[in-house]
Amino acid sequence: MYRWNRNTKPIIPNRKFDLLGISWGGDLTGHGTRWVLADWEERKELESIFRQYDLGWLYYIQTEGQSPQIGLPDDEFTDNHHLPYRLYVRQGRRIEGHETLNESDIHKDLRGNGLRGPLNANSVAIGVYGIDAHNVQGPTRSPEPPSGEGAAEGTLHLFDVTGPYQIPYGVMVPKSHQGILFPIGISSTHVAMCTVRMEPVWAALGQAAGVAAALSMDQGVELAEVPTASIQQELVRQGCQLYFYTDLAAEAPCFEAVQLLSLKGAMDDRTIEQFPLKSTANTLSDLDFEAYRFRPDAPVTMGAFAQMALEGLEIPWSITAAHFQDVRRGHQAFPYIETLYDLSSQSTKPFFPFDTHASKEGSNSRTELLARPENPVSHAQALKILKGLLHEEFAWPSSLPKSLSLTRGQAAMLIFEATQWVSEKKAASRRLPDFRQGHRGLRATPFLIAHRGGVITSDSPEGSLTAIERAAREGYDMVELDLQQSKDGVPIVFHDHDLVKACGREGKIIDWTAKQLTSMRTLIGDQPLITLETALNACQSLGLGVMLDLKTHQEDPGFLHTIGESLVRHGLADASLCITGEPATRRHLRHTRFTLTADELKALRQGDRIELSDRFWFGLPSQLQAGDIQKLQAAGVLVLPAINTFRYPANRHHEEAEADIKALIRQGVDGFQIDSIYQEWFGLTSGR
Repeated sequence: MYRWNRNTKPIIPNRKFDLLGISWGGDLTGHGTRWVLADWEERKELESIFRQYDLGWLYYIQTEGQSPQIGLPDDEFTDNHHLPYRLYVRQGRRIEGHETLNESDIHKDLRGNGLRGPLNANSVAIGVYGIDAHNVQGPTRSPEPPSGEGAAEGTLHLFDVTGPYQIPYGVMVPKSHQGILFPIGISSTHVAMCTVRMEPVWAALGQAAGVAAALSMDQGVELAEVPTASIQQELVRQGCQLYFYTDLAAEAPCFEAVQLLSLKGAMDDRTIEQFPLKSTANTLSDLDFEAYRFRPDAPVTMGAFAQMALEGLEIPWSITAAHFQDVRRGHQAFPYIETLYDLSSQSTKPFFPFDTHASKEGSNSRTELLARPENPVSHAQALKILKGLLHEEFAWPSSLPKSLSLTRGQAAMLIFEATQWVSEKKAASRRLPDFRQGHRGLRATPFLIAHRGGVITSDSPEGSLTAIERAAREGYDMVELDLQQSKDGVPIVFHDHDLVKACGREGKIIDWTAKQLTSMRTLIGDQPLITLETALNACQSLGLGVMLDLKTHQEDPGFLHTIGESLVRHGLADASLCITGEPATRRHLRHTRFTLTADELKALRQGDRIELSDRFWFGLPSQLQAGDIQKLQAAGVLVLPAINTFRYPANRHHEEAEADIKALIRQGVDGFQIDSIYQEWFGLTSGR
């Protein structure tokens, strides 16, 4: 059924009409599913059906619609009878991705704040067009009834409830395939696709897909494993908006800071009370631009700065009571002001400013606290708060002026600078210090740990003083020391429990005193056995850190105390790692990093945000799951895979080890524990 109003005005430049609207006649329903499933021959047939239908509608417009002046444009598709080459496909097949976009991700009222869809920290693109669906079943009666028999089905016009929304990276990443991204047929519901299906959104998703693909190649990881944060950083660097503002150009000095902090929920953009929407939005042009301003040049208030600082630095809320008369429960700044108050009052150097006011009710007097959340923040106040939150002497960035009061843009840049500073400190804390004196050779990172006590050759057997010395000469950063306990409680550097293989002697290490053991010599290389004390003396003088592997007595307090004291005495406590999860060991070796427990790893994989800067992950490359490295390092955990000969097939160990090493370096691991036969791949002299 066709319908046309002869008074319809052209809405496209050059006096052209859009005939794709949901007017009567604009939709031919019933063929969409066929098109999606059809082969090329059937699609040609369907194209012909749609072409004839639309030409029939045009004929109706010209005749019964009394508009003979309307026809196909003379200046378009002149070599194809003025018709497009391809059928316009509004929606087609969609993937099942790692994330699925649905109506509640777009709706500004269901889960949003009345202005926007809900915050999505994994955003790689934004959309603003309203939810807009055509009929899936056309009307069968004229005039069309509002509902019931004869009414059209499937039409949606939800412009008023569609807020500017964010689209996460995972909607482009298919669950069941690798090496491909889908920026068009994303993982979404039908309703969500009704707004995503606009060219600007697809262009933004295409740019995000390109960035992700490049990072995947650079980092040597699958597309699903590319950290979303790295995609976002590059997109923002390229000037892409990941959070919608109407007054923040990509050239603005604070653009990067505001965009990336907004993804953390650090901005007080819930301004619907301050800038109420003026009217119902029926089209995109009705969007109230004033309500979506960031206002970078306006003074930042204490309430807004508190939110920026706490959310930007990812500091958990701490609320012990409602202390302030002017920031009561329900106030947007309430959790942030209260958290600053709590943290400041517990500090030896209080850093949060507030006023006191004496009030009197009848014969009763009391002191009220006032936070003044609407007051502007000075540079001195901002710096004092940040120093208090970070427990550090954070310095004012030289790029920011020290004005009497901060603007919102300057505050964002300051907080962002602080987040970068914290990230750099965390990255530095993940790496052990450079213990080597002088030049480190060809590599700066990752650091290397020599397995079995050093570089092993025919004249420097495992665990020997010569192996340790050779490890230092050839550029290692640390040596792994296997420890056994002698009969008289002395730590001995030795791997096996018995002496047969290494020394050709009967008995176990525990059966002999330290004096007896150090008089014995190895079958290979004719080297003496050494105590931990001797090994640490060498490591201290050579600038080597140590990885300890306690082969026995992991809960013996006397043995552990001896080890801990020796590490401290040689200045190596902070340069030591210990392969154990025993609580007793952790109590006695207080400054040492320990291996991550299975429960801690499970918690990190489940997305728990915990600080584990005194831990390191140690295991085989095959034990790392997708995304583990990023999650571990974000928690402060060192990632140290082991590249050991006995873990690979004998006839392919070089090829497989090399492949693992190259892949792990691209993924950014902190270091390796390696057998010396693999050291050439790190720019060191061949240990073969």
